[in-house]
Amino acid sequence: MLDLNLFRRDQIYSVEKNNKTGVSDLYSLDEFSPRKSENIQKGYLQGRYGAMPFVNLKDIEW
Repeated sequence: MLDLNLFRRDQIYSVEKNNKTGVSDLYSLDEFSPRKSENIQKGYLQGRYGAMPFVNLKDIEW
């Protein structure tokens, strides 16, 4: 679903949580200014846009 043909950059949001403070940051893909031709899904999986693409349950403090 991360496709600039389906959504605009200002319609795609990510959330990143700081496990130590419990504070979550919400930000738009528009803050990164990717090109229209850029593969957003690939960039997300490479960690280019900040939010973690994979969650390691061992790193989460319960």
